Amino acid sequence: MLGNDRLRIALLKPGEVFGEMSLLSGDPTGADVRAVKPSGILYISARDFRQMLNKYAALQMYFTRLLTRRLTNINLARAEEFSSGMIGRLSEMPPSELFQTLNSNLKTGVLVLELREGTARVCFRDGEIIHARYRKLTDRDAFFQILRENRGRFKFMHGQCETHRDQEPIGDFMWLLMEGVNRIDEAE
Repeated sequence: MLGNDRLRIALLKPGEVFGEMSLLSGDPTGADVRAVKPSGILYISARDFRQMLNKYAALQMYFTRLLTRRLTNINLARAEEFSSGMIGRLSEMPPSELFQTLNSNLKTGVLVLELREGTARVCFRDGEIIHARYRKLTDRDAFFQILRENRGRFKFMHGQCETHRDQEPIGDFMWLLMEGVNRIDEAE
């Protein structure tokens, strides 16, 4: 499922349902669904859905449990985001500003970015970047690619990047930032 910002908000498995919130509330849908492989879909109209709910108590219970589980998962995700220390959208804070903020404040932790082409991770130790991964790219190449992004969400989590904690920085931070900006300018 894709949210309004075209980023993945859920990955559904075979047999799962979607669109039920819109059928129950009458409001327009809040997400789009894109199949990652050929799929069969069963469609039901709002009128037929309401008739089935009125006729079958078991179906009412199924959707009550489904909605309860989804709301619980949303609440847990929100609580995790709020405790992470720093969350936001790249439209409000572009990667260059985000990286500079973490560097100048000597942060240690993992920056997770949900971008159009997947999840990116950047590990910081005392403000220095010690590892970056995006798509199949790593370190400098990943960093330069992330700098180009202008849509997506981010979350910074304090603490060590365990698998890379002893790694040397991938380069001088200011050089990386200036080189990345130069590459973007040249590409345009």
